[in-house]
Amino acid sequence: MKVALMLGHWGKRSRPKDRGATSGDAVEAHIAAKLLAASAVEIEKLGHEALMLTYDNYKEREQFANMMDANFLFAFHLNSAEKPGNYGLILYDNRGPSNENYAKNIAFSLAKIFPYRWTVKPLGHGERGFNNVEWAIMPAFIMEWGFVNNPDHVKFINENIDKIAAIFAKTVTKL
Repeated sequence: MKVALMLGHWGKRSRPKDRGATSGDAVEAHIAAKLLAASAVEIEKLGHEALMLTYDNYKEREQFANMMDANFLFAFHLNSAEKPGNYGLILYDNRGPSNENYAKNIAFSLAKIFPYRWTVKPLGHGERGFNNVEWAIMPAFIMEWGFVNNPDHVKFINENIDKIAAIFAKTVTKL
């Protein structure tokens, strides 16, 4: 199995504004990159291939995943909102009928270790964030691991990256 892991921000530009949301010392792209790398290691420990997509724009990253025949694509993000919520969010590409079930399985596994709930929502063409999955031909998901401006979320993710990555890898390689 090949699992494409896409860093939601940063890409080929390294200007601070391209690193996604920030809150205090927390930078979305930094946290997501650490979680992405740890997940890639865990996926490969399980005997599968992890494609780390961290360079170029979303379209080019997704086209690379297509060319490499990836089975799944996951874009790693952290939310930011004026009033941060207390949940993680999985947006799934609703072009495939089983994608909702995949998203629910992932959310169920993550809910066992996260101290906050997980929400699963379909993502349709033209909706905010759809460019993260628009060009992928495989089942594609946006993983919003929490809120970068919720200090409890940032602390939990940073302190549990290896554990989160292991659970995520085990779950997605069984889809």
